[in-house]
Parts: sequence; C-alpha cells; structure tokens
Amino acid sequence: FVQKCFATLSKKGLQKTLKTLEYEEDSSDESWAKEYRADRAMVLTSAFYVGKNAELGAFGPDNTYDGYVWVLTQNDGERWVLQTCWY
Repeated sequence: FVQKCFATLSKKGLQKTLKTLEYEEDSSDESWAKEYRADRAMVLTSAFYVGKNAELGAFGPDNTYDGYVWVLTQNDGERWVLQTCWY
C-alpha cells in the first residue's frame, strides 16, 4: 500500500524518497480492527522526503515528513486494505 501511494506520487511527477517504514506490534491492537470491522489491523509509521520541485496538498516541497501513520486491516483470506493515513 505504501508502494502504491508512492507510485501515485511518481506518476504525478513528484520526487519522493521513503526513508523509514516501521511496524510496532504494540500499536496494532484490536481497537483498529474493531473500528473497521476486520479480523486484524496493522499500524505502520513512515518517514519520507518530498523533493524540491514537488508539492501535493499538505506535502510541501523540500520537506521530510516523520511519523506519517498508515492503518491497514485484513479479513481472513483477503488482501490488506489501507483504511486511513495521517501526519
């Protein structure tokens, strides 16, 4: 999902660099799964850089964004689904 989001930015001609992607098991509790009526949830935290010639909504050019959160859910036998993300 993170790759898909970054691919979308690339198609728009935006330079971006994923710096970190972290998974913390403690933050992937049942409350996220329950909120989205899923069997399980996973919370990822990332940091990325947006290039000097790029600007997209809240992502200004020549900035590094640390602590960007991605919430994914999954039901048995199905693919992971990106439910929400925020900075």
